[in-house]
Amino acid sequence: MKGKIMRKHLAYIVVLVVLTVAVAFSMSLSAGFAGESARPGTGIGQWQRLSSGGFGKGSANLSVTALAQCGGKLYAGVSTETIGSLVMVKNGSTWTEMSNPGFGNADNKAVARMAAFNGKLYVGTGNESGCEVWRFDGPGKTNWTRVVSGGFGKTGNKAVGALVVFNGKLYASTINMSYSFSGVSSAGAEIYSTGDGAAWTPEMTGGFGNTENIGVTALCEYGSKLYAGTDRVRVTTEFVDFTHVKVIMTSLGCELWKMTGATWAARSKIAGDGITDKRNAGISAMSAYSGKLYVGTTNGDGSLIYDISAQKTSDETYSSSGLFVYSYNGASITESVRGGFESTDDMGANSFEVVNAGGKSMLLLSVLSAAGVGKLKAFDGNDWFSAADPGMGNPNNKGITSLEFFDGLTYAGTTNETQGCEVWAGTPPTSRAELSKTWYLAEGCTNGGFETWILIQNPNSVKTTAQVTYMTPTGERKGPAVDLAPNSRKSINVAESVPSEWSVSTVISADQPIVAERAMYWNNRKAGHDSVGVTAPFPVWYLAEGCTNGGFETWVLIQNPGDVPAMAVLTYMTDKGKVDGPTVDLPAHSRKSVDVAEKVPGEWNVSTKVTADQPVIAERAVYWNNRNGGHDSIGVTTASSVWYLAEGSTNGGFETWVLVQNSGDVAVNATLTFMTPSGSTPGPTVNIPANSRVSVDVGETVQAQWSISTKVTADRPVIAERAVYWGSRVEGHDSIGVTCANDTWYMAEGSTNGGFETWVLIQNPGEQETTANVVYMTPNGEKQGPVVSLPPNGRVSINISDVLPGEWSVSTKVTANHPVICERSVYWGNRTGGTNSIGAVI
Repeated sequence: MKGKIMRKHLAYIVVLVVLTVAVAFSMSLSAGFAGESARPGTGIGQWQRLSSGGFGKGSANLSVTALAQCGGKLYAGVSTETIGSLVMVKNGSTWTEMSNPGFGNADNKAVARMAAFNGKLYVGTGNESGCEVWRFDGPGKTNWTRVVSGGFGKTGNKAVGALVVFNGKLYASTINMSYSFSGVSSAGAEIYSTGDGAAWTPEMTGGFGNTENIGVTALCEYGSKLYAGTDRVRVTTEFVDFTHVKVIMTSLGCELWKMTGATWAARSKIAGDGITDKRNAGISAMSAYSGKLYVGTTNGDGSLIYDISAQKTSDETYSSSGLFVYSYNGASITESVRGGFESTDDMGANSFEVVNAGGKSMLLLSVLSAAGVGKLKAFDGNDWFSAADPGMGNPNNKGITSLEFFDGLTYAGTTNETQGCEVWAGTPPTSRAELSKTWYLAEGCTNGGFETWILIQNPNSVKTTAQVTYMTPTGERKGPAVDLAPNSRKSINVAESVPSEWSVSTVISADQPIVAERAMYWNNRKAGHDSVGVTAPFPVWYLAEGCTNGGFETWVLIQNPGDVPAMAVLTYMTDKGKVDGPTVDLPAHSRKSVDVAEKVPGEWNVSTKVTADQPVIAERAVYWNNRNGGHDSIGVTTASSVWYLAEGSTNGGFETWVLVQNSGDVAVNATLTFMTPSGSTPGPTVNIPANSRVSVDVGETVQAQWSISTKVTADRPVIAERAVYWGSRVEGHDSIGVTCANDTWYMAEGSTNGGFETWVLIQNPGEQETTANVVYMTPNGEKQGPVVSLPPNGRVSINISDVLPGEWSVSTKVTANHPVICERSVYWGNRTGGTNSIGAVI
């Protein structure tokens, strides 16, 4: 009996792995917040949550794996681990069950695909005894007809991989696997068709002649032809002991096929071996858009340990080179996205949907991420950009697993194993530029000798007006409206509007894309810190740096820009593990400061996690030497397996520390690589226990080097910052890293007058030489800077005063012919003070 149970649940796990090609791995890589209340989204795009908590059944209904419209109604297919799949229908503002669990068979745990055909809704399932297809004859949730059972007569067909209508027929493809104690085998994926919804004809068997094609997980019409994308993987099992089995999935390289005749008997292979990367395990999404066929892949290899007795998984690992998106014009294939969007953690393209937003046609793509929060991306025909907050604003939404454009809105279904699946509806932004019209800056002070400056860069060829609004512990205060000429920069003294205020946050809103930073000085400008702002609030923030020993004090600064109160819970992570912090109530449009030492005194290494029930912004400021020194940085909203840190120095009295936070529940190994003007140098590999933080002294590996950049690569997602100190730690600066190189960067702050010096720091993480063009923006307009060459895995530093001396206000734009990372450091008072920040991408 135990063997039967093991095979049954192992079958379900592997079907899920292949069906979403690794959603099980991405869901288990990080833990999330379990206490968010229902709310509208307030970040990227205009989104509203329509359903939460697994349609009232909590985490039992873990995933909306399919959305489809039929007969003027919207249907959601819900997948479960225990109670059997469900179909829900939207009736006005409510959702109603439109099927019994599993259609009366609890083994139908997954609604794999749905499609409307001849006015009826068809549902394909995942079932370890063989997939099924059901037709809704309505009305009433019992009025379903099973039109396919037992995997089309082959129990190896465990799931319906795709379900589409083409040339008057309904096509269904399969994922084919069989399990035994000796391992996993496949007879190859199959494709069936029906003209009446009852009689099905096999058109392709045996995986297009290669049984390594175990699944066809995408079917799409393009140019009056039907295309099929395969999962080409090898799934093997190894017994660890009598109660544990290891499941291993290895990519063999997906294939793309075209039907050239009336049936799949006539066909041609368009691409194989992963198209351009053999780690592309599966073609997991396809869509026709703007005259081309877009193909999205899932990339990588993975494994897990399955506990037969407990029926649970552990030790999930997944290694990916990042998803790919290709466009095909009928003759040739072109890469549109390579290696993920933000990083290689973006491992899977889950679902495409063509939508209309503000009269503009766009292609949306839901993305599976190893960082553990689902993403939604948009493509306008020229550029990819974020279409919604990660997880639609809920970090427990580990995947955005289905999309449908219905009745003028885009609907998105999620996977949420903590609270239960959700459905969101709304409209994405219509361009990347829309994301950079509003900026938030959590830190600020105009009391006790502190001065705070807001620095606004207009990188556009047209003028813009920016409205500044301040938020204090007592509420909102209106600031100035600032006119900015094309390609210019202005500085705003916060004290002119909000004098003598210990805690001030800022919001800047403009009618054109801008870049905003905030610089602070104190002790008669002997010390200061600076940070770029953020463009959207989020419920979860991570802050890797922090110290409450040796005269250091650390403050966490939380801004609530929303119209309703927020409650934030702080959790600290030290060398010894996790420590519970305080709970902070924030009124609408307010800001509060939290002294970390009140909960964690005398601790050299402290990282922080902020979890709120509404979207907020979090920064962290550190002071030392009786506040004669200080630095500050924004937090990050998600962990990543790769981080880049452009700044660093170990010469001239400078010391550089890389700070790595592990917010997960298992230990992580992180490897550091340093990049200098002469190339790369291997750094240490460090082990970071669960919910803890480590600090790495760069000078132990690279001594007496003026210019050092760092790359952090981890086997699980982490958070990385870098702190620099000099003058026997009289002063220092700090910044978070970035997860992705880009070809264009903006830095709002900079000055070369009054004893200030400003340096632009460019890191080339690539394997080829790169050329970067530097342009400066002042109150009087644009000035051309230098053009520099960067060796592979190298770094250069640019002194702005070499081109633009004696200028109080300087912003910078860097464009490169290959992606780079940019930061900017400012020093003054013969380097008794200094600040640093990453650049911004808009």
